[in-house]
Amino acid sequence: MTDAMTGVDSRFPQLRAELARLSDTDAQDWYPVFKARYGMQVVLEQLHALRGDGDVLTQLFTCCTAVVPIIAAGLSPRYADIDADTLALTPGACDQSPTPAAEGRGSALRGVIIQHTFGIQAERESADLARRARAAGALVMEDAAHCVARLARADELQPLADVSFHSFGVQKILPTHFGGAVWVNPALGSRDPGLDSALRAALAGLPPLSPRLDAASRMYRNQARVLARVPQAVSSPARAAASRLGLLDPPVARAEQGGQLPYAPMAPSQWVAGRATAALHELTAANTARIRIVNSFRQTLPELPGVSVPGAVIGGEPEPLLRFPLLLPDTAQAEHLITAMRAIGVFAERWGRPLLYPGVDGKTALKAFRVPPEGLPVTHDVSARVVALPTELDNDRAARAVRLAQEWSRHRG
Repeated sequence: MTDAMTGVDSRFPQLRAELARLSDTDAQDWYPVFKARYGMQVVLEQLHALRGDGDVLTQLFTCCTAVVPIIAAGLSPRYADIDADTLALTPGACDQSPTPAAEGRGSALRGVIIQHTFGIQAERESADLARRARAAGALVMEDAAHCVARLARADELQPLADVSFHSFGVQKILPTHFGGAVWVNPALGSRDPGLDSALRAALAGLPPLSPRLDAASRMYRNQARVLARVPQAVSSPARAAASRLGLLDPPVARAEQGGQLPYAPMAPSQWVAGRATAALHELTAANTARIRIVNSFRQTLPELPGVSVPGAVIGGEPEPLLRFPLLLPDTAQAEHLITAMRAIGVFAERWGRPLLYPGVDGKTALKAFRVPPEGLPVTHDVSARVVALPTELDNDRAARAVRLAQEWSRHRG
């Protein structure tokens, strides 16, 4: 029998076993994909097929690739405000009225996506939101792109999401550039057996990676190295031309910024899966190193005048964050600090500025993404002021980043 008939993906056993080991789950519940966004598309397509038109609740403080699968699946994104302490949807997001762009449309809530921004797992708030989402009849989905193989846990340490999406892509936790996985909670089988079976069959039956994308994934690392060494005036048109010719598969495609996914969902190649498996073997050590840097930043940066750090980052046990977020007084000062950090070899980012990062392309895209013209004040405020510091640093560069932030704060005073 085929994987689609059994609902069990027998491919990539080593990758699934490693994901299961790291997350204390069963390998049969993990489904590898070429990119996590396409895994999300598959899940949402099955949700749409079984439950009909409706909305999926998410946030604007995210990457556009986390929203375009909703559109591709025939559902409608609905946005709610975030909490400045968690950088994620508030527990009361399900209770909010639809954003203005959603008015006049069927507003049945089909799903809720809980995003762990920068790897922040605010489990109490997430569990509360999950409970309210289920009470509204929605599928609870977890965007764990920034914290691969880590599942948020609810009461009695049970995973809180029905489905969890994990990315091995560019500028994520693993140094792999491609790949991802979808985890399906076995408890979904008792809550909604029809949806559970449909999800597993669709994910297990993904076709193999196309030869073009297989070649592009193998070439990507060398392409990125070459393009990084030439002036931007040369690299930008070269990157665009290579993308148009199918020689380069960029982290965010122009089509995705316009509200479309450029190709169909596929399974990873054996090469992509093998690289991910090898990287996962090293994940525990890498997470320990990230926690050390997070601790260093937690001990110094929140005390600086003019700098605020989300409360969920400061409180509780330190997490292996993908980025350490700072909120500066305004956009100008945030941009100044980013430039200064990069000058000392610390690649600070403006992730989340603009919203639907790295931004959507024109009025047509704004309509496709159903971006509300107003509201969501915390979302806009955080986006305007955020600076994201890398956590994959050695002690010397981390110390330089701290000293620079301290100097910036003194000069501001």
